[in-house]
Amino acid sequence: MEKNRIASFMLLFITACILFGCTNSKASPSQKNDIENIKKEPDQTEAEILPLEISENSFQKIVGWVDEENILFLHKVAEQTHLTKYNVFTGQSKTIYKSDQLVIDAKISPSSERVLIHTAPLTYSATVTIIDMDGNPLASQDVPSKEIYYNWNESDDNLLFIVSFAEDWSYQTYILNTSNNELESIQTPEPFIKWHTLDSYLYQDWGEDTISISAPIYSQNIDDHQEKSKIVDSSIHFQKFSNELLSVFMKNQEDGKATYQFFSEIGEVTAEFTVPLISRYSDWLIPYYDMIEESEVFLTLAANSSGTVDTYNDKFTLTSWNVKTQKESKVLEGLDNEPLSCSKNYCLFGFQFEKIIDLKEKVLIPLVQFKKG
Repeated sequence: MEKNRIASFMLLFITACILFGCTNSKASPSQKNDIENIKKEPDQTEAEILPLEISENSFQKIVGWVDEENILFLHKVAEQTHLTKYNVFTGQSKTIYKSDQLVIDAKISPSSERVLIHTAPLTYSATVTIIDMDGNPLASQDVPSKEIYYNWNESDDNLLFIVSFAEDWSYQTYILNTSNNELESIQTPEPFIKWHTLDSYLYQDWGEDTISISAPIYSQNIDDHQEKSKIVDSSIHFQKFSNELLSVFMKNQEDGKATYQFFSEIGEVTAEFTVPLISRYSDWLIPYYDMIEESEVFLTLAANSSGTVDTYNDKFTLTSWNVKTQKESKVLEGLDNEPLSCSKNYCLFGFQFEKIIDLKEKVLIPLVQFKKG
């Protein structure tokens, strides 16, 4: 059973990690000159996307959105790794952080005010550094690990869960508090936990001796291990957003369709929709998705029919659901199942976020242009 348990952790880890006005009033000549000298901000619904031009050997990945105009990307410069801000409309860039270590990953906080930098100075050690958007270090901790998983608190950028995995996939969970740079070790029943409130977390109870494709979701108090409550009876996948909890479940496995259900903070179902799902035999493939928190629009790559990974040869359709109105809209067809990171008007797309989807015009645009030579 222990081998099955380790296999489950490995599958979950891969899924978790693989699994972002003007007026017409008249002005005097002097006023007109002053107005013309003011640099105009680009209209995001009309401005042209300017691809990032970079050497293929230098480029690592695009990290995600800073705001509606700027992204962060990782690239190598000589013996260093740079984290650089890039404006996709003006083409202006500014490096905010440099590391002498190879940066394994970077993750922008929910408020877009901080960035987590993950480096690995040694084979079985990880360094987690938190910086602000000006590159100033706020906290840094070394964690012994072969791999790490992290989850940022949606309400407080000071708090993160960090889970370190040893070579045998045993794990240790920590809370990193960036306000005082303290790393606290805690015990959790499962490794892939997610923040629920400031003093509780969500997890799926997969059991000790069984392998299942679904499990109930619990909320567990951090300090009181006996204080827990069941949130969802059975789920094959869940995610916590700022205002909603997403749970995916199968009403009837025979028809191959999954229900995506959204819960409010008090546990009420606020919206749900059904899509075809693809079986991987031991579990179900959950296509990539993202939530635009401001407008409460959920975007996901939906399969066009049910099936298995061995037999499904079709593409995916980027589909949006408004959680408030429950209105469905097809954005773009003929896409591969690749990661998404969405802002109000655009989605970064691809395993390195090297493409961009214009949600209004419904077109796919290259975001990275490799220089020759």
